Amino acid sequence: MNSIGIEISKNGITVGAVRYDRRAELLGKTFSPILDSAENTLRTAAEAAISLLNEVSLTANDIDYVGVTVDSAVKDNIAYDSVLGKKTDLSVILKYLPVKKLVSVKRANALAICEQIKTYGDLYSIAYVELDEKVGFGLFIGGKPYIGANGLAADIAHTTVQRGGKKCACGNCGCFEAYVSLDEYLNKSKDHAQYVSYLACGITNVMNLFQPNVIVVGGRVAELGGDELLKEFSELVHKEQYARNSVNKTLIALPTAGPDAAVIGAALAGI
Repeated sequence: MNSIGIEISKNGITVGAVRYDRRAELLGKTFSPILDSAENTLRTAAEAAISLLNEVSLTANDIDYVGVTVDSAVKDNIAYDSVLGKKTDLSVILKYLPVKKLVSVKRANALAICEQIKTYGDLYSIAYVELDEKVGFGLFIGGKPYIGANGLAADIAHTTVQRGGKKCACGNCGCFEAYVSLDEYLNKSKDHAQYVSYLACGITNVMNLFQPNVIVVGGRVAELGGDELLKEFSELVHKEQYARNSVNKTLIALPTAGPDAAVIGAALAGI
């Protein structure tokens, strides 16, 4: 199976060609900037995909589908409040890319898909917490991402970890994101132990709510904190989670799929 993965973010457009035959192989990738409108950006992504296919000796007829990921809620190929605008029909890309099928997922779900397929296998349920300027959350259960009725399901970023606490960008107070974002981690005036405590609180909520086989904690914070940060909050989570005495244990891990995980995950989203 051959597919195209397209990641659209504030940093630009990344397009990758992926071959999947019991393992995922990134055949090549290319990068383009975001343009002045959603349609122009999607057209540019399509043109970049066509050029990339030529480079890897494939044609559009060789492609089973194109997968698109954006850092926002996605439902029925409509992206909401993304870098492309308030409401964007991602299927517009098929006007410029002659492929029959398009699938779309939010970035955190693309990351979860990539981790599952490349590292953990079909029998695993994966939760992915991405700690960056914002907090992303992906949940991959039963062979597909869980998005709920409106594409916003299981968004751990805006669960409350401190009632009446710090104001969050979403307008509520005390959200998980307000306490564990990249800015919070980099704020050296804060108590590191307090940061770890809030992070453990959110991860414990994920574990108690979903009991996945694996919780992957990634993003820039995880890159900076590494194994030491993982050890610090994991110890608290395993003490506080209610299934601590169960036979099946949830693994908490750092990402393994590498820097191309989002575009590969988008390309694998239609399997």
